[in-house]
Amino acid sequence: MKRESLNHPKMLDLASRLDCSLATAIGHVTLLINWVADFAIRGDVGKWPDGAIARGCGFTVADTTVATTVVTAFVDAGWLN
Repeated sequence: MKRESLNHPKMLDLASRLDCSLATAIGHVTLLINWVADFAIRGDVGKWPDGAIARGCGFTVADTTVATTVVTAFVDAGWLN
């Protein structure tokens, strides 16, 4: 991950939306980037259900509502579109 992204407003916004520490948000974004590189090479992340995306970001979710909340946080913070 590029150094300037560590304190980028998008990262700070994600941490706020997820109500987690900056370090935790960085970890989730790093996992997302790696997961996308393996399973959505063309950037077509939306082909996967929210639960798969949330787990790809390191969340353990059993409820689809929680998964949707996580994905919405990534979208609203500008990490997914």
